[in-house]
Amino acid sequence: EVTKDIFDKYNKPEDFANMKQSKLEELIHPCGFYKNKAKNIKATAEIIVNEYNGVVPNTMDKLIKLPGVGRKSANVIMLEAFNNPQGIAVDTHAKRISNKLGLSKNTVPEILEFFPAFLIKMFKIAGFFIFTFVLIITSWFSTPTKTSNRFSPAISPT
Repeated sequence: EVTKDIFDKYNKPEDFANMKQSKLEELIHPCGFYKNKAKNIKATAEIIVNEYNGVVPNTMDKLIKLPGVGRKSANVIMLEAFNNPQGIAVDTHAKRISNKLGLSKNTVPEILEFFPAFLIKMFKIAGFFIFTFVLIITSWFSTPTKTSNRFSPAISPT
């Protein structure tokens, strides 16, 4: 809901590049870690405006050089924005689920995101999208946090 409200009013990289960081912090405050996220959003928007003429880069190499964009986010952007899947978006939870399901024994996300090379050939874009988000959603419901016995994010096994 936060992103919808923001993008209704601000929807170009220039909007975020020209915005005061304090205003951006105020807008994304409900998301958590808002100060760091605001700093990265602003810096990324400035780079997109100044180095890419306001166009989001469409390669993994360029995306992961942007502040706050890691391999997981870059994989999601490549799939969602460019219909060009480069791998499966892997975070620590997806890694654990993949290992539990026996899909991979690797522990390095860069290797894990490519582990189902055969899936890339078998799935079309829709299948890739579904598989990526099934891994993410499954991890939400099945991965306890390290600091508690509760399940993450806000799900308790009652």
